[in-house]
Amino acid sequence: MFFKNQNKFSSDGLGDLASMIDFAMLDSRATEKDIISSCNIAYKNRYHGIEVFPCYVKTCKEYISRKLDDAVSVVCVIDFPFGTATMQDKIHQVKTAFADGADEVDVCINTGDIIDENYKEIRGLLLRVCRLAKHKIVKAVIEASYLDREQVNKLCRVLLKTKIDFVMANTGFGQSGVTPEDVEQLKIALKDKIAVKASGGIATKADANNMIRMGATRIGTSRVL
Repeated sequence: MFFKNQNKFSSDGLGDLASMIDFAMLDSRATEKDIISSCNIAYKNRYHGIEVFPCYVKTCKEYISRKLDDAVSVVCVIDFPFGTATMQDKIHQVKTAFADGADEVDVCINTGDIIDENYKEIRGLLLRVCRLAKHKIVKAVIEASYLDREQVNKLCRVLLKTKIDFVMANTGFGQSGVTPEDVEQLKIALKDKIAVKASGGIATKADANNMIRMGATRIGTSRVL
């Protein structure tokens, strides 16, 4: 699990940035050729993972296993980017993703459910996903740019009652990208029991390192850093 690697930090407080990156290919225009190219980019740069839609999980897994020595994890987004599908639909996506070879799933939470404080639905979904995941990584994706501090803190108290590994702040499709303040708040609210993935608008190494300084231990980006 992730926490075995949590202490791989250098003397300046930063870890090996490349090993923290989920390289995202989440463009609706992407072709299979683009997906394979992204796998190669992730491998060449020693990134942790390649993040794709469910329809490309099998393609990625087979290619990475055959050509890249299983050196890159396959991360599948679930109900991305809005999280508005039914629980049954999300569970079906998760089952399919794991069957197709996903190593991790990033499950989008319905922002409306967070605002309405529909915590039973959120917790129930994540508990079911974690049971399906077994030893694999589960991240809950929230659109932090749409939430105030109180909403985030309340949600984190609910998430601490699940067995998820990460909370991912922002999809890149909200009103703004992730901020260092978002990361800091999540790290404090999650009490170091759940890790933080920063995503959305991270365009440079400096951006990524700022997030790491504030407590992120995974970075999501579509840019080659």
